[in-house]
Amino acid sequence: MARWAAAVLALVGATALSVRPVRPVTPRRTITCVAPGKVELKQKVSLKTTANPGGGGTDDGEREREFERKNVEDLEDPKMFNVILLGDEDYTQEHICKALLDVVEDVQIKQAEEIFLEAQKGGQANVCTTSQELAEHYVQQLARKDPMIFCEMKET
Repeated sequence: MARWAAAVLALVGATALSVRPVRPVTPRRTITCVAPGKVELKQKVSLKTTANPGGGGTDDGEREREFERKNVEDLEDPKMFNVILLGDEDYTQEHICKALLDVVEDVQIKQAEEIFLEAQKGGQANVCTTSQELAEHYVQQLARKDPMIFCEMKET
């Protein structure tokens, strides 16, 4: 029994003195913070009016003349453009009608069908008349469809 007790004590002492495993050390990571580039700030502009700096009378009539609206007759109407669908044998009515309804805002189903049939019979059909920017947009968007739809702009 004494040997057994000595063995137990030796075992307990050995476990108490044993080296415990050390957690592995993870290397530190460097973190780089990136800030936005140089930001140019807009300067605030304040309009200050002085209350009669010259001491003379105020000229309200001159101020009113500065801010008068121009006559509407002087302004020109913007140029208008026709968007023209060119006829092609490879077009299908379904494809053209869907594209026209998708791209051109004011076209209804019946109008799209009539435009398609007119383009197939006569070689071209007027889709709409609009400003230059919208006409360019419509022509570009229809050209991006798959298969491509050929259109052109003509000034009215």
